[in-house]
Amino acid sequence: MLDDFWGTQEWERFEESMSRVFPDRPIVEVADADSIFHMAYDLDERYQVPWAWALRSGPNLPQRRRNAALARIYDDKGRIMVMMSFNSDIGDSWEWADDPRYPERYSALGIRIGVNYVIYSMTH
Repeated sequence: MLDDFWGTQEWERFEESMSRVFPDRPIVEVADADSIFHMAYDLDERYQVPWAWALRSGPNLPQRRRNAALARIYDDKGRIMVMMSFNSDIGDSWEWADDPRYPERYSALGIRIGVNYVIYSMTH
């Protein structure tokens, strides 16, 4: 899982690196029906999980916070090998879950995503 990378420059660096590791594998956005979103939790509603610093900085968040996406790279059997969270910070939702200043809605989603990822990796 790759998380917490932002903006065009970081996406291009990631894409270049993955093309070296998996030259024959495209990076594709995860479909809503993908089983990774329907393991322990049905995650029909997903949204950008901001990094903790951005929440404390107020309403003028940096421009790089646009177009959050979850994407993956599949193996020959249709299993996810690489899962990435672009323009989002699921890790912060875990790290700050016990801080009353961090909104519960982000921690709740991040924890559910993490649980689904673990169950998916153990069953596929």
